[in-house]
This record gives sequence, structure tokens and C-alpha cells, in this order.
Amino acid sequence: VVRTEESSGASRFRFLETVRQYATKRLHDSGEAETIHKRHADFFTALAESADSALRGPDQAGWLDRLEREHDNLRAAFKTTLDLGQIALGLKLVSALWWYWDTRSYPMEGAEWVQQMLPLAGEAPRSVRARALAVASGLVVGTSPERAIQYARESLDLARELDDNFAAALALHRMAWGFQYQGDYVRAADLLEESLVLFEKTGADWETAYALHHLAMVARLVGDYERARTLHEESLASFRARGDNLRVGYELWTLAVVACYQGDYERAAQMCEEALPLLEVLRDEGGAAHVRYTMGDIARLQGDQVRAIAMYETSLSTLRDIGDLRCVASTLRNLGIVAQASLESSRAEELLVESLQIRRE
Repeated sequence: VVRTEESSGASRFRFLETVRQYATKRLHDSGEAETIHKRHADFFTALAESADSALRGPDQAGWLDRLEREHDNLRAAFKTTLDLGQIALGLKLVSALWWYWDTRSYPMEGAEWVQQMLPLAGEAPRSVRARALAVASGLVVGTSPERAIQYARESLDLARELDDNFAAALALHRMAWGFQYQGDYVRAADLLEESLVLFEKTGADWETAYALHHLAMVARLVGDYERARTLHEESLASFRARGDNLRVGYELWTLAVVACYQGDYERAAQMCEEALPLLEVLRDEGGAAHVRYTMGDIARLQGDQVRAIAMYETSLSTLRDIGDLRCVASTLRNLGIVAQASLESSRAEELLVESLQIRRE
């Protein structure tokens, strides 16, 4: 057995691979493998559920790192739930991990697990299915808004059957997210307003602030920048009060985007400079990439093409890795605009054509 010590001072133990394989064979030969694997899955589902609420407060950095260290154990637990037909347990694990997946840029992995489980979920309790469908909606919205809306509708139907206001609010929020991605901002705003009423009714403060964030984004997308700023600032104050630095970073970034649209580039740059280290410390690669993309916008709009290219290209590789096709297309478009301004016509055409192809897909 090999012992290693982590930076936190905790010790971890592992087998050499040959010993692990031998021990695994002996376990299966003993006839106790199913019991042991189920116990392992139960333990890591309980761990993920303990982490779920902690990921939205001042202890989030420690919990994110702990889940990262256990990532392979979590994957093994998912495999166990599928192999043993423990789908309800697997869906609970899905629901507990969605924020970790989103923060650490694993949404595609999360979507793959949940989409394997949902077709097998007929016997799972409706409350478990409702929550998992809402989570699935949020995980796939960046690559398939249509599927996200479908999952959210199924979740909402189950929530209403159960008279569960919180689950209904989650489903409405995720459905709004899907319509926002499709450009139907009126429908998105209506659904968000409906979800806000239910979140406030159930006392779900964090979810209320998160819904306000998306309502602010919709306001920005329709050009109502003052309302967007007001809503983002309200959401920011709520997340600051909770000590949720991750969401603080996101609100600062989105306020920077609003400031860009209002032509206040100095304020936008200040917001990005404050947001970026918060997201980098928490190792939210996707969030940091979005901030760098906006820093590229600020540089481009101020005529600093060299810095704009550097920021865009730095963010582009991460955005490709996490599968955020919408933002990949936007980054390629803006790189094309910079190339066009530099009279690099062939390069500009290449970038803009690729952006267009992604948009069409």
C-alpha cells in the first residue's frame, strides 16, 4: 500500500496497479463484490449530497477540491449504479454533483452520465426524477437547447404532479435557460418571473439570486441595460452576503459585459480584473475563459488589437475543451473582426466561416 500526503495534510492510500487488479479479482471470487460496490456508491453519494449545499457558500473551495480528489471514485460510483440497476441512487448522485460539474468544466461528462440513466429511470421516485431532469436540462443547454427544454418540461410535469414548488421553480428556470439560448427572450423572461415567485415562496435564497442573474442576462440581451445592471447588482449583493465567491465572480463578469454595452470600458475592465482571480482560485476554467473573452472585447473596442487577440485566443482553447459552442462561435467571430480590421482578409474569412458553421449547427 502506497501512502501519499496532500497539501491539506490529509493522507491518502492506494494500491499498486498490479495489487489492485489482484485484489479486485479476489473480491469478485468471494461473491461479495456487489455488496462492496453498493456500499462504495452509497458512501460517495452521501459525500456528494453533503457537498451540494456547501458549494454555494464560503467553504466552496475546500469542497470543490475534495470532490476533484474523489473524481475517479465518483465515476466508479456512477458505474456501479448503472451496473447494479441502482438508478434512483445514480440520479441522486447526478443531482448532487451538477454544480461541481458546471464549476470545474465537466458539464459534458455530467450530461453523458445522466442521459444514460434517464431512459432507465421509470421505477425511480418521481421526486428524484424531477430533480435529475432539471439538472440534465442545465447540463445539455449549451449543446442542445431543444433537449434542455424537453427535459425541463418533463421535470415540470412531475413537480406539478407532486405539488412541489421548489422542483417546479427549478424546472421553470431551466426551461427559461433553454429559450434564452434559442433567442426567445420574451418566453424566457416570463418563465424566469414565474420561477422567482416560487423560489421566494419556498425561501430558496440562493436559487432566487441565480434566477435574478438569468433575468438580468435576458434584460441585457433585449437592450435594457439599466435593468440588467440593477438585477445583476441585486444578485451580486445576495451572493456576497452568502460568501459565494464563485457566483460573485460571475456577477462581476456579467456586470462588466453590461458596462461594455453602455460604453463604460474603464468600469468593465475593473469588474473583469476583480472577477478573474476569484474564478481562477476556484479553478473554474469555463468562467475564467468567459472573463478573458470579455477582456478581449474591451481591448478590441479600445483599439488594442494585440491584447484583444491574446485574450480571445487564450479563452478559445478552453471554450472548445468544455464544449461551449455558442461562445466558441462568438470568439471566432470577434477574432475575425480583428483580422478584418488588420486587413488580413483571408484569415478573417476563415474565422468568420467557421463561426457561421457553428451557428448554423
